[in-house]
Amino acid sequence: MSLLKVPLLLLNAGSLLVPLAVSSPPPPVLEVRYSRRKSERFLLAVLPGVMMLTPLIFVVETFIILLSQFRGPPRRLASLLMLSGPTDALSTSPAFLIGTTLILMASILRWACHERLGRLYTPALTIRKNHKLITEGPYAIVRHPGYASWLIMEVGLLVVFSAGNSWLGESGVLESALGRLVAGAWLAVCVVGDTVLVAKRVPREEGLLKKEFGKEWSEYRKRVPWRLIPGVY
Repeated sequence: MSLLKVPLLLLNAGSLLVPLAVSSPPPPVLEVRYSRRKSERFLLAVLPGVMMLTPLIFVVETFIILLSQFRGPPRRLASLLMLSGPTDALSTSPAFLIGTTLILMASILRWACHERLGRLYTPALTIRKNHKLITEGPYAIVRHPGYASWLIMEVGLLVVFSAGNSWLGESGVLESALGRLVAGAWLAVCVVGDTVLVAKRVPREEGLLKKEFGKEWSEYRKRVPWRLIPGVY
């Protein structure tokens, strides 16, 4: 078991909190151009809570690693938290390092989008008063880098959680009915639901921007042809 994994686990936990830290207050009701659909309202209400709970997985694994460095009750508590797995099974792996890199990249990208947009950074589809079309920073690479950061974060989490030598993989928690149920709900909300949400919101948002900025939007779209992934989409 490697203590070197501890700072990486804490880095992952902290990165997941970035979207909550950079969240902006909702715009005035009169500025909201599109009312949210029921499915969209549900996902946007549930996602923050799920993202708050997800870091606990990394905290639990960190706690187990640290407790295992001591003898007596601390080590017995670590064994208890590992359920059916050995405490010395927790270590880094190539997949874990790749996933951690993706999670960190996603949090940095999310922060950069917030810094560039300022008060325009909002979960609501809206045109704010004195709205400007932002085309610099990450918006000079793809037209929706904020949404791209969501998808990168989710891919990173899937890679980390599926990596070997982790608490999820070694403890046997996913072998229980409850564990599989929670994991399935997490996949449905964070991965499937979020991906569908992005797929629906991007065309609506682009239609709103085209209507508001006209020629300026068309020229920007020509300069930056990719919505989410450079060279792909």
